[in-house]
Order: sequence, then C-alpha cells, then structure tokens
Amino acid sequence: MPYLGEITMFAGPFTPEGWKICAGQEMSVQHNQALYSIIGNQYGGDNRVFYLPDLRDRFPVQPATKYQVGKQGGATQYKIAPENLPTQVHTVNDPGHKHVVDLSSAPHTSAFAVPTVPGEASRATTTAGTTGTGKSGMTVTQVPLTITPPSLSINFIICVEGGDYPPRSDD
Repeated sequence: MPYLGEITMFAGPFTPEGWKICAGQEMSVQHNQALYSIIGNQYGGDNRVFYLPDLRDRFPVQPATKYQVGKQGGATQYKIAPENLPTQVHTVNDPGHKHVVDLSSAPHTSAFAVPTVPGEASRATTTAGTTGTGKSGMTVTQVPLTITPPSLSINFIICVEGGDYPPRSDD
C-alpha cells in the first residue's frame, strides 16, 4: 500500500483511483486534512486551500542548499551574452613575402613607385614580414538557446486518498 502524499511515475494512459497527476491542482484543506498535514502549503496555498506539486515540464530535484522543497528553479532557455563567451585571440605569423609588379605595363596610378631614372629596372619589388596578435570584434545576438536535455515524458502521480499515513522518523 502506498503512503498518502507519495509521488511515483505511472506509464498508463489514465490516473489510478486515489491518485492525481502532479499538475499543481488546488485542493481543499477541509476535504483533504490528512494530505494537507503531510504536504501543507509547500507548493502554495493558505489555510483554506493547498496545491499539489506541479511537475509538468519539470525535473524533480532532491532539496539541498540551492533547492528548497516546493520551490521551482531552472530555465529551459538561456540567452548567451558576450561576457559568457571566452575572449578569442588569433596570432598570425608572416615570415615574409614579396610582391612584384611589372612596371612596363602598369598604369601610372600604381601603388608602387615608378622608376623615374632612365634605364632603371622596369620591375618594383616589396618585401615584408610581421607577427601580430589581435582580438576579434565579436557581435553576439542574444537569441534564446534551448538547454533542455533529452527527456521522456511520463506521468508523475501523487497518492491523495486510500494510502497509509506515513509514520514519522527522527531523521
């Protein structure tokens, strides 16, 4: 026999008698005093009504410092901001290279100096080498990124009547 307030997974396409889907339903304290004495207002309510846990689109988590019983947390999407990304540094090493232009056919608007002395060579040559480091100017568009892990949907049900009242331990 299950305990009153016990939550379990159920694969059937229906809800067994004495159980309810964990969908945050409002329950009357007056008509469910035993169940209320177990879960109280941990999932919402007042002295008239209380709510069942709502596990729709949620993963159950054991309470600890970060998570308290009855509190929801987490997100299914996250917007990445520039401060969430590492700085990118790219090093380029150019040991040297040459550019040669045949000036005999180059137009006079050439970027290379045109020889002005008669009889000078009709070719211009440049040589360069460099090493440099730079940061990329990254633009981040804050589009929501889905972070839901792979999952299988199954019903979580809670015993609301007909179960044994759970004995309390000293733990």
